[in-house]
Amino acid sequence: MRSVIEFFWQFLLGITSAVGFAALIVGGVAFGIGCAVCGCGYTWRRWRRRALGRPPEK
Repeated sequence: MRSVIEFFWQFLLGITSAVGFAALIVGGVAFGIGCAVCGCGYTWRRWRRRALGRPPEK
C-alpha cells in the first residue's frame, strides 16, 4: 500500500511540475515577444505620437 501512495504522490508531483514548467516557458515566450514588439522603434514612435496627440507622419 505504501508503494501505491508513493507512486501517486510522485505522479502528482510530476504532473504539477510539468504544468508549472510549461506555464513558465509560455509566460517567458509571451513576455519576450511583448518586449520585442513594444521595444521596436516603429511601435515606440507610433505609440508616442498617439499619446501626445500628434498627427501620423506621411
